[in-house]
Formats: sequence, C-alpha cells, structure tokens
Amino acid sequence: MRRHLFVVALIGLAAVAVVQTASATQGQLVRKTETSSWSVPSTDPTGLTYDPKLKKLLVSDSEVDETGFWKKRNLFVASKTGALSGTRRLTKATFEPEGISWYPRGKSLFVVDDDKDAIFRFGRGADRRVGTKDDKVRQVVNTLRYGSRDAEGVAWHSRRGKLDMLIWTDATTTKVYEVKPGHDHRFGTSDDVKKREFAASNFSLNGRNMMDPNGVFFDRKTGHLFIVDTHKHFVVESTLAGALVKTIDMPFCRASSATAPGCHGFSDVVFAPGPSGGRRLYLTDRGVDNEVDPSENDGRLYQVKLVP
Repeated sequence: MRRHLFVVALIGLAAVAVVQTASATQGQLVRKTETSSWSVPSTDPTGLTYDPKLKKLLVSDSEVDETGFWKKRNLFVASKTGALSGTRRLTKATFEPEGISWYPRGKSLFVVDDDKDAIFRFGRGADRRVGTKDDKVRQVVNTLRYGSRDAEGVAWHSRRGKLDMLIWTDATTTKVYEVKPGHDHRFGTSDDVKKREFAASNFSLNGRNMMDPNGVFFDRKTGHLFIVDTHKHFVVESTLAGALVKTIDMPFCRASSATAPGCHGFSDVVFAPGPSGGRRLYLTDRGVDNEVDPSENDGRLYQVKLVP
C-alpha cells in the first residue's frame, strides 16, 4: 500500500510531525461496555489507565459531578471485561479529572485537571489505595508554564527505572507536551524543562486531522505514543519525537444505525492484557459532553484487538 507522507521540520523545542492519509492497521471490537449502565454510572469517561498489580482498569470522569448521576465518585475500578468492581474519588484535589495514568513503580496516579491547569500526583495513604480520603496529593506540573491551557491526557516515560518525563495532550493548542525534571530530578520544581512539543493536528486519516487530542499513552513495548481524539475514529501511533508510525482505523466506531449507533470518538487509550490473554487496546468514549447535555448518560468502554 502506498502511503503519502508529508514531513514538517520544526526548529528548537518542537519535533518532526508526519501526516499519513492511509491506515496500516485496524482495530477489531472485542467487547463494548456501557459505563452508563454501571450501578454508579460514569456518564463521561474521560481518563483510562491500567493497574497491573490490581489487574484492573481505572476510569476517571470529569463531568459526572455536573449531572444528576453524581454520587461523589469520579474514579471507577473495572475488570478487563468491563464489569464495575469499585468506585473511588479524586475530589481531594480535583472534580475535573480529565486524564489519568498509573505509575506502578511509584504506586501513584497522575491526574490532569484542565480547569486548574495542573497535573497532580496521587500517592497512596495508610489504606494502600489511591482514590480515598488519605491520599497524599501533590501538584507536579503547572501546564500554563508551558503554554498549555487545556490539558487533557497524561502519560509518563521512565529511564533506568526512574521517572524521566511527563507527557500530556492539549485539546486547544492540539499539541503534545513532554517535560523532564531538571538537575534536582524532581517534578514540580523551578528547574523542570520542556523536552519538546509537537502538533497532533498534523496527524490524519483519510484527510481527517486530529483537532481535539485527548488521551495519550506511552507504550514501553514499542517505545511509542498512542494518541486519540474525542471526535475521530482512529488512533495515532507516533514516536516520542512526533514522527508518525501509523494510524489505526476503528471501523466499528464509524458504523452507525438505529440499532447499532456508532461511537462519538475516543477520550483515552491504554494497552492491557485481555481477559483471556494477549494484548488488547482499551478505549473510552465519553459520548455527548455533559456540558452540552447535563442529562445525558452515554459513556462507553471498548476492548479492541489490533489486526493487519
């Protein structure tokens, strides 16, 4: 298959971005879960991550507090089959947990709040669980410092077993930001430095560019980023430097009928083991934004198998 590539060289802190108009891989839907049907609904699932020790998915919801479904819970624990197994809260620091990323080595959760323009780190308290009242919470990034006013998804990168970089997407600038700690090797101090930024809006499938990048995941197996858009039906795989590896089309998301409505788009993404083994891609779909319709309850979670 011939691919038409367009390379944009950016100078300084930016990176190389590539536009590709054809998909090399597709996603095959394995399972769809209506998070709206959970006993405590997630009406707008916006963040998604995986805790390998717990062997559970964690889902955050940044809008449920603005609905009649609010039960003072904005972090949901689910099995790999999509069954709700528990609910928690991140309200100690945020009612707007857009993106989340579990950091196993530190046994902590990174959480993005786009209202506070901040990334928080939630550490476990005496109960050894994140999302409870004894969490140890610290702001580690002020995104405004880097020109990011609408941070959405968050991921991390480690080197030699140490946290080396925080990565996040911005839905307004349409950029991906990568920040490293300075000489003190700690995030949230004055010597933090921006490694690079690149425009996710340069990525497209069949001429449809990413204009609302939300979720991002760093995959240690490939060393690549996986990025999703709340209004697009594909996933982008790129290098850390912003060079496109491939676009992954999700045909099940495009299909729509009265009996099988298509999905809205994807709010976050993570790789995790499937219930029966094998690697699976998990995606959240917030549906209609609660800010548009406070009464809606149409969140979804997808388990996807990647196929040639």
